[in-house]
Amino acid sequence: ILLCIALGGAVEHHYESPFDKGIGGAIGFPGKVPHPGAGVRRRRRRHNITIIIPVLNEEPILDALVEELLSALETRDFSWKVLFVDDGSSDGSLGRLREIHAADTRFTLISLSRNFGKEIAVAAGLRYVGGDCAVVMDGDLQHPPEAITTYKTPDPTIASSTNKSPPTKKTH
Repeated sequence: ILLCIALGGAVEHHYESPFDKGIGGAIGFPGKVPHPGAGVRRRRRRHNITIIIPVLNEEPILDALVEELLSALETRDFSWKVLFVDDGSSDGSLGRLREIHAADTRFTLISLSRNFGKEIAVAAGLRYVGGDCAVVMDGDLQHPPEAITTYKTPDPTIASSTNKSPPTKKTH
């Protein structure tokens, strides 16, 4: 499921999480990773969307994913950022994600020190997300990036979209 969560503006976190204890690192964030909305006042001109994508051993598909994201998002009337969360990949995913960030800083990265599971990877992304809306999608292109553009404006509801291909039915 592609999930869009309206954030409602700047949020300041006052709790300690495992992510504050150095289980990984972040690329694209200076120093210790602050919450982007903490202590910042902004004038809103257009909506800001952060796409959170947990990644585990996805190196072969990362270039296609980035290409589809750029194609879907480049001409939209909202600003966007992609936050990849590498969940301890053992292939070349982390290195490729670093190269993607070096080429385009709208693609940022959090690297977990080992595989914690998809839920923790998503939680890590949500911990450091900013903007008006967070979209959580898989990195294997099961969710079409163009579905992100169907959200006209973030609102206080949670919306979802299904995968490209419906699950197959099992026959007994």
